[in-house]
Amino acid sequence: MKTKKHPILDLIVNENGTLLIFKGKELSIKTYKPSRYNYIIKQVNFGGRTQGVAKLVCETWNGMRDDFSQSLHRKDKDPSNDHYTNLYWDIRGKVRTIRTKRNKLSQIKKSELPTIIKRIVAGETLKNIANNYNTSDMSISRIKKRFVTDPKMKLKEAVMAAKNKYQRSQAYANYLGFKTQSEAISNYGKYKFQLLINKIAITL
Repeated sequence: MKTKKHPILDLIVNENGTLLIFKGKELSIKTYKPSRYNYIIKQVNFGGRTQGVAKLVCETWNGMRDDFSQSLHRKDKDPSNDHYTNLYWDIRGKVRTIRTKRNKLSQIKKSELPTIIKRIVAGETLKNIANNYNTSDMSISRIKKRFVTDPKMKLKEAVMAAKNKYQRSQAYANYLGFKTQSEAISNYGKYKFQLLINKIAITL
């Protein structure tokens, strides 16, 4: 069965979610049955968070949600079928428009996420980013928690475990979405990369 890398996380997922590998380590899939539902939910725990297997499969193989008003659906309505061809994103419940208190539509596209994440990491205010994307502060806050705050805990652990300056810089490069320190320097320039490291270090 084929595998594919998650578009944002350091995660490998196969076609139906029976194999998930985070940072080279296979994850243990846990199951539980909610009292109000007559089916089993599969989850994995990594990076200090618990996430649904079906959601990760859909994100990896079908792409991220176009906006946060969408939730996971199955074509055959079978809750045990987590194959990516059976999963898709759609509006929760009845089709409706969700407006923020500023009467703006929440329209975060998956293609915009990397840029938003970089702006959050760089220290830009959530309000300013939200205004640029015609969405709410809360939408940007959710992105910050999922892709910045939680990964920052892993960064702190990596920095503390680093034995030298090179390993510390490598940890920051990984946090910023680069495989190597050289890639980060090539993207930002050596001076700006160091400024980002200093700014992030203050928040750890």
